[in-house]
Amino acid sequence: MLPPKVSLAESVCPSDVHKLAVYIKLILQEILKYLRSVLTIIFDKTSEYEVIPPCSSFHVD
Repeated sequence: MLPPKVSLAESVCPSDVHKLAVYIKLILQEILKYLRSVLTIIFDKTSEYEVIPPCSSFHVD
């Protein structure tokens, strides 16, 4: 008999998933800061760009 398939989410500890989510969120925030500064330099207008915060679905306690 073949062993049941285990999904990636089930094989990883919840704490690891939480750490990964926080890590990804931090990376996205850094990328957004960089993009925002580049747009500011190019267009010299920040008011026209409304940036949606990344990972708004993640509620990190």
